[in-house]
Amino acid sequence: MALIKCSECGNQISDRAEVCIHCGCPVSEMDKQEVNNNIVEINGRKCDLSQIIEYKRKGALIYAIRDLREMTGLGLAEAKSLVDNLDVHSDNIGKTIYETKCPRCGSTEFQMVPRKWSLATGIFTNKVDRVCVKCKKKF
Repeated sequence: MALIKCSECGNQISDRAEVCIHCGCPVSEMDKQEVNNNIVEINGRKCDLSQIIEYKRKGALIYAIRDLREMTGLGLAEAKSLVDNLDVHSDNIGKTIYETKCPRCGSTEFQMVPRKWSLATGIFTNKVDRVCVKCKKKF
């Protein structure tokens, strides 16, 4: 069960409620779909990062990396980098926020730059590198 904001009065209500308990406004299906903000698209696949986030909160990084690799098909280094840069914290109203940070300067501003070729195979690849806007570090 998660809390969503009523579109009419702005109060917090259950995502399973039919109507707002404060103002009686009906809760539309569109509002219910916006509840899970832990779903992201990685390599063209929609992935629910709820379990990954929970593992990272508990300090079980190995399990988080393993599950992320199984869900997305990422390599070990890519999955480890993504889990390491996943900043998870909760604020007072129970929303989960995660963001990727630069390992060198901690900035959250980066660009996705396509990798032209792979060193291992010597041919073109469809992978991308993140490049920090502030310090120009590739990660």
